Amino acid sequence: MDYKFRCPYCFGEMSHKDVLFRGVTTFRPEEFDVSGQGRMRSDIEIIQDDNERNRLLTEYDRREYFSAKRDDVYNNWYSDHKFGETSENPGSDAIPVYDRPIIKPHDHGTSGLIYDEDGFAIELRDPWDEPTRERVCKHCHNPLPLGYGKYPVRYISVIGISGAGKTVYLSKLIQNISEYTAHIKLATTPSPSSVEFVRKNPVKEGAQLPIATFKSAFEQPLFYNIKFGNGHNETFVIYDIAGENCEQRNNLLRYGKFVLNSNGIILLIDPVKELGINGGKGDSKLDIVLDNINDYIGKKGLNDIPLAVCISKSDLMKDTLTSECFFDKVRTENFQFNAKDYNEISKELSEFLQENALATKMKLNLYYSCYNFFAFTALGCATKKTYMCDEFGEEYEAEIPKNPPNPKRIEEPLFWLFTQFGYVKATGPIYTPKNEEALTARSEKSTEIKELQEQLDRYPRICIRSKDRREREQLELKIKKLQNEIAKLDQEIKRFAQ
Repeated sequence: MDYKFRCPYCFGEMSHKDVLFRGVTTFRPEEFDVSGQGRMRSDIEIIQDDNERNRLLTEYDRREYFSAKRDDVYNNWYSDHKFGETSENPGSDAIPVYDRPIIKPHDHGTSGLIYDEDGFAIELRDPWDEPTRERVCKHCHNPLPLGYGKYPVRYISVIGISGAGKTVYLSKLIQNISEYTAHIKLATTPSPSSVEFVRKNPVKEGAQLPIATFKSAFEQPLFYNIKFGNGHNETFVIYDIAGENCEQRNNLLRYGKFVLNSNGIILLIDPVKELGINGGKGDSKLDIVLDNINDYIGKKGLNDIPLAVCISKSDLMKDTLTSECFFDKVRTENFQFNAKDYNEISKELSEFLQENALATKMKLNLYYSCYNFFAFTALGCATKKTYMCDEFGEEYEAEIPKNPPNPKRIEEPLFWLFTQFGYVKATGPIYTPKNEEALTARSEKSTEIKELQEQLDRYPRICIRSKDRREREQLELKIKKLQNEIAKLDQEIKRFAQ
């Protein structure tokens, strides 16, 4: 079987047989001379004995090929996109993983591709019989996690408007994701980049909260393999995107391709900064992001990428939100998405935004065919501010949780996206704000038909007087027109039903 897939970095297409590998065996320049004398190539070239010279030169070239060096293809991808330096973990060895030699099958003594039991290329062996499973993209040389490309892949962009707490959210979500997905009967296996993200951004009692994502930095994608109860497997990838990179169009040109290729978007907003909660002024950054994303995608009509608009720090809205579900843990039923609990939340948030952020609500209706509202708290505990010093001795203000974090409903946006992907079923129809206006219009037209029908019933079926006949015909035409309008609304409701 020829497995084909796209690189999660550059989105270049390739076959599993096209991948390159990072070598495990590496040599320093003084080790190129296999004789151990540390000679330069020019010194070996003047050896008189042809056999000895050729033997040493062949091995010299091979060892030079397997030397540690800057990978121009890899580094140019970061510089060309103005991402700065790589955020990939360099590893614990003296030589960073991204400086290891890039090798391919049957080159300088390497083996051919080695396949797993399903015929998927997973390994290469170097001339010294050392195996490597560290695959890289043939286009940009970025790392491909073990098994990536073997199963269908879905991409999710997590965008945080400044101050929304995206890094804290991702850290707690990733830390507990296996436990969360077990409640919907999915087994998830994280990649090393996901484990590294939590290590770099711990969220725990007494520890400084992670700082915001630096807007020009490119965070490594977070990979997960999912195993379903029927044995089926899929992969999903999470991109960590700073909201600032979607607020400015120049930055969106660099990061937009990750959004454009997404199968789902999770957009986090701060209720104080964006919605004016607790005396906040409220600004227009959310509207700017929605405008820019829509303009970048440039699609005629509605954007059909499922969008989860999430109010973070929902604990700040206890005096505003009335449903008890907001402050409870997510409850699943029979391993399914709990539509009843969620619908209560979505309806209240939709009404809240209708009253407090009408412009945003209208943009969502105009731009997106599939969106919904969520609210969660990733911390769920009080924090205290303190002052700390950075590596240069500069003092800065930091925030520290006073108690163990108690996140609530942070998995719900991901679960909703999973219903859109077909990963999990819902206990019933899921409320969608997109249908709110259509349902209201349908109800009004149904009421109007009922009133007209009552008027129509006052006339005999066969009217003798011409005036009665004309009035009856006019009523029938009005009813017919309204019925056609309801049929169109039903099509729209069915289209946006989730």
